Amino acid sequence: TLAGIEADPGWHHFPYSIMASSVLYAKKNPANKQYRNPEMLALSLRIGDLLASENEKGKFADRPGANWDTYMWLEAYRLLEKELGEERRQRWKREIIGLLSPYEVYCIALANTARYNVPFLNTSPNHFSIYASELFLAGRVFGIDRWEKIGADIMHRYAAEEISPDGFWGEHNHLLPTPGYNYLTVSSVALYWEHSKDPAALE
Repeated sequence: TLAGIEADPGWHHFPYSIMASSVLYAKKNPANKQYRNPEMLALSLRIGDLLASENEKGKFADRPGANWDTYMWLEAYRLLEKELGEERRQRWKREIIGLLSPYEVYCIALANTARYNVPFLNTSPNHFSIYASELFLAGRVFGIDRWEKIGADIMHRYAAEEISPDGFWGEHNHLLPTPGYNYLTVSSVALYWEHSKDPAALE
């Protein structure tokens, strides 16, 4: 179980590990000796099936930081989609979409709020950027056009309007930096740029 694995020191956010085996299997590079290694694929499938099982039992989403874990699982799905087989592909897709569906309601409600910081979002701007960038990517991966548009609109605003003149996103005040959280927000903007090529995000 996730609870059993993550009880050990150093194994918090165990679902992150699905990215290592998935990238090693799927990405060709002269330095990658594990490219197309069936053991890497088997490991990814085993981890993804565990995540699906735990989510079906209600043991995934209530864990702290599960939104980041969902992103890792979504990326693994994107990389391995053609290798999953129909039954597993539908199962992973169903569970990932179920995890992301609440983000749609939240993002629609707050997309046009005055500022993307705590007083207006009731959460950190890095969290809102995670929700929006995941919704955008999932829209691309699963062909859900409305998710892609909702996420793109929010992430474009992060890049073009919400960023301060000095290059950060404030937590409680848009003029006060929060370096750790800005690392997370810029990761979301970078993810959005990778799949949208929005010039504002690159800048």
